[in-house]
Order: sequence, then C-alpha cells, then structure tokens
Amino acid sequence: MPPSEAVQLRRLVAEIVREVTTAVAQAAPPARSPAEVPMPGVAVETVRVSTTAELQAFAARLLAAYENPDCREDLRTGRLKFALETATALSSTPARPAPLSVMRVERGAVTERMVVDAAAASCSLVLCRAAVITPLARERAKALNVRIQKESA
Repeated sequence: MPPSEAVQLRRLVAEIVREVTTAVAQAAPPARSPAEVPMPGVAVETVRVSTTAELQAFAARLLAAYENPDCREDLRTGRLKFALETATALSSTPARPAPLSVMRVERGAVTERMVVDAAAASCSLVLCRAAVITPLARERAKALNVRIQKESA
C-alpha cells in the first residue's frame, strides 16, 4: 500500500473512531439504535469490531469503498454512517456483512456495469424516482448479491 493511501486510511479510521467514541461518551443510550432510525439519504452500516481480524476486515472494506468516487463522496458528506453492533444485535442478526456504502442513482438507467462497480465496492444501490434499472442489471445484481432499493417520495 503506498504511503499516501495508508495515511488516508489512518485518518479515515481515526475520524470514524473519534465520531463513535464521542457519541458514546456524550449520549445516554438511545431508545432505538441508529440503524433502526431511517434518515432520508443516509445509510447506516452496523459494524462489529470485537477482534483484530474484524477491525482489519472493516478497514479493508472501507479502503475498497474509498476507491470508488461515489462511495468516497458518501463517506465524506456523511451520507454513510457507522454504528457499533450491540449485544442484542449480535444474537439476533445473521452473520452476513452489510454493504459498506450506498451508491445513489439520481436519474437515468442503471446498467450492468454500474452493478458490477457497486459489487466491487461492497455498495448497495439506491434508485431515485427518475432512475430505472435494466433487466440485465437486475439479473447481475441478483447474481452478485447487490441490494437494490427504490427510494420513495
């Protein structure tokens, strides 16, 4: 990994850890976890980091998403947030990793290539009202386990 990428990754992970620890230190336990409260245009990924291996996997997925311009912008602008997995979530949720980020498609057609790019970046797709998805893209999304969500009004 080039030194500049390593520095960017360190800064990004430090910023995320700072956000999480500040929120935990300042807030009383919420009635609902952040992942349960839907906010328009914001994706919340529940992250489990209880071992060094899980931290390494999260950092690798974060770096891969950061290489995608759309995902990078979601990270920078706060459209993607992270929440630590709680003990109750650990017991009730299957051990399937959630997509790291969301790629929003404002208008036009979602193509098979866009789905492949989303899969490579561990992103799910959110289609706005003016966006459509081609049949081939829908099939490819199913094959690659890319979640597609149509945004409501």
